Amino acid sequence: MEGGNAMGVAFAVIYGGYTLILLVICGVALLLIAKGFRALGIGLLAAVVAWCVIPPIIDRVAGLADRRAIDAVNLLPDTVELTGRNILVIDLGGGFGERLVQLGVDANVYVLSTTSPERASPAPHRVFETLQPREAIQRYTLGDPVEDLGGARFPERHDIPENEIPPFDLVIMDDNAYLRSYAPDMLHLPDDLLRHAQVNLVVFQGWSDPFTTLPPEPILRSVTPWHPLRAFIYWPFSVDDSPYPQFAQRERVWNHILCQQAGAPEDRAAFSYDYYCGPNSLLAHP
Repeated sequence: MEGGNAMGVAFAVIYGGYTLILLVICGVALLLIAKGFRALGIGLLAAVVAWCVIPPIIDRVAGLADRRAIDAVNLLPDTVELTGRNILVIDLGGGFGERLVQLGVDANVYVLSTTSPERASPAPHRVFETLQPREAIQRYTLGDPVEDLGGARFPERHDIPENEIPPFDLVIMDDNAYLRSYAPDMLHLPDDLLRHAQVNLVVFQGWSDPFTTLPPEPILRSVTPWHPLRAFIYWPFSVDDSPYPQFAQRERVWNHILCQQAGAPEDRAAFSYDYYCGPNSLLAHP
């Protein structure tokens, strides 16, 4: 039997057996009521209902407090000034450097990606212990249209001499659980929520040289942890993971900031602009 089929059979047995047990208990309770043991039967039914709903309700009540904690650390301004700025994107998997140039934002975009180089001295912040050194920063620009691909335009990377790396006006960090592991202090979440944080966006202003100085307070921070909520009835075996805020909501807020400052048609990639900012885009509005 293949692994998937075997797992399906196992789940059917577990959930089916559990459901059968609950039904048997309810049947016994109804039988007791019919036999005149009304208080005992009703008490047994109440115990089954309490078993099925109270643990999940407790999770959801606790989740309200979690949401307040998340809202307290999220910083979501209406806009962040990007135009004319030197922007360092610390590429932790979000691809924001590419998006900035594809939308034609009038900014100088630099990108630093992750690896684990040997370092002669400790980095000023733990997050930089896993990043390439400063001299690995690259400049991103938008390439010319590719005729064979219908005029599509793609970001191009350029190595630059270290002495031409400017002081940065903005530092953007976007990732999936990276900051949770390497820079939890940037997220300001309680430990129980930090363990479930998976999507984070942090933007710093005035962190001109991240390699020699510690970060200031961010001007934008969006944190989305998963909420493990036990399912009703089947909570001993089933957990409903619910992200807060919703990924789409978080994405739209940041995307709206980018689209507000997108370049003229001749300065951007048409397909990317339509995807992120066009009238039919699902990401165009917060």
